[in-house]
Amino acid sequence: MLVLVILFIAVGAGWLLRRYPLVHKISDSSGWTVFILLFVFGITIGLDKTLMAHFSTLGMRAFAIAAAGVAGSILMAILFALIVRRTKR
Repeated sequence: MLVLVILFIAVGAGWLLRRYPLVHKISDSSGWTVFILLFVFGITIGLDKTLMAHFSTLGMRAFAIAAAGVAGSILMAILFALIVRRTKR
């Protein structure tokens, strides 16, 4: 819950400060921040002995969930594109 509160506060701060160029530089660097967080998260997972012992089982489940998520996103994007094209006609 705290994470969502912080997220909403940050969105409000971004909206209020959107006219200042420095905020846009922060926004441009957010991609690198995400990559660094993912890298650190990967190191943390690699150091967890219990998780690594069950990685083959968990890895396949995670892959199946991720593949289903990607497939669902693609299908919904295609459906949305078809709906938008029909409403423009």
